[in-house]
Amino acid sequence: MTETIRVLSIDGGGVRGVIPARVLAAIEALMGGPAGGFFDVVAGTSTGGILALGLTAPGPDGRPANSAADLLGIYRHQLPIIFPQLDATDLSYWRDHDVRTIVRQRLGAALLPHHWGNARYLPVGLEDALQERFGPLRLADALVETVVPSYDMVSAQPLIFRSRDAKAGRGPNPLMSEVARATSAAPTYFPPLRLLAKSTRGDRAEDAENARANEMVLVDGGLVANNPVTLAYLDALELAFARGEPGADILVVSLGTGRPHPLAPSFEEIYSRGWASVSMGLISVMMNATSEAAHDVISRLVGANDSHHYFRFQPVLEGCSLRFDDASHDTIDALVERADELIARSTGELEAIAAALSRGAPGATAPFSG
Repeated sequence: MTETIRVLSIDGGGVRGVIPARVLAAIEALMGGPAGGFFDVVAGTSTGGILALGLTAPGPDGRPANSAADLLGIYRHQLPIIFPQLDATDLSYWRDHDVRTIVRQRLGAALLPHHWGNARYLPVGLEDALQERFGPLRLADALVETVVPSYDMVSAQPLIFRSRDAKAGRGPNPLMSEVARATSAAPTYFPPLRLLAKSTRGDRAEDAENARANEMVLVDGGLVANNPVTLAYLDALELAFARGEPGADILVVSLGTGRPHPLAPSFEEIYSRGWASVSMGLISVMMNATSEAAHDVISRLVGANDSHHYFRFQPVLEGCSLRFDDASHDTIDALVERADELIARSTGELEAIAAALSRGAPGATAPFSG
């Protein structure tokens, strides 16, 4: 009997990663187990890449170390530390040493980037959280095929981290924490990650020369594929051929981090926006555009194949901050509320997915967009 290849894809979106985490937690509640144990291929970009690695990281018993519910709880606790918010109304607040450090970094990034770098956030909060979660685990340790994109500024090429290639020695095998840090290094938010393509051995002068030659400077995977569903689908096809089952059924579950509410700005409004306003909004526009384009491509491909089945969950972020770094409690609560609304109106689809994942057979024949 041909087995179904089950695929999970998670978009990037900063703090909005609480939305796919919450949807996955709802699926877990229906399945009675951690989501990482129910998929054959898991792909994620940026915040979605962190979730993907968290879901496929093994625990001491060889089972998934984290459930989506666990990761949602970690997100809610860690996001205000990773993206610290400033309260200009509380004068006593400004006497805190950590607050002064945050302010110095933001002013330095804007005025003296040669000294401070151009990132508005120090990476220490993110790196500490990733190290605590993944420890010594490497990409090759992933329980199932895991796909996480990044972009190398040195080679001017995408770098797609694949656990399958890492296990076979065909690709890099960095720490999971490094992969997570690379895919979430959004320009102007966090500094890039410097990583060596391979280890160097020899005297110090030779090591320094080799290090420069092998250096990668990695930034956010959203610049490559904010919605990595096309990468995940390709890996599923390759997995089917590797299993000797090129006609295998493929079930794809794609989780977005929310799209902006249509505002219908006029030509005059768009034409007259200041440079700062335009540049700050371009990252959001680009990531939303590439996510929707990837959704359109996969829905067309899947629609042309009766044995392939696709679910897409993407809420509209009405009444929510659209900022990737707004980690205020009000915003996180609002994002969870949007996710709960999506779950409430998608009960039938979620139940079909849970049933399909449990028995290894597709449960729907048409794309769904929440």
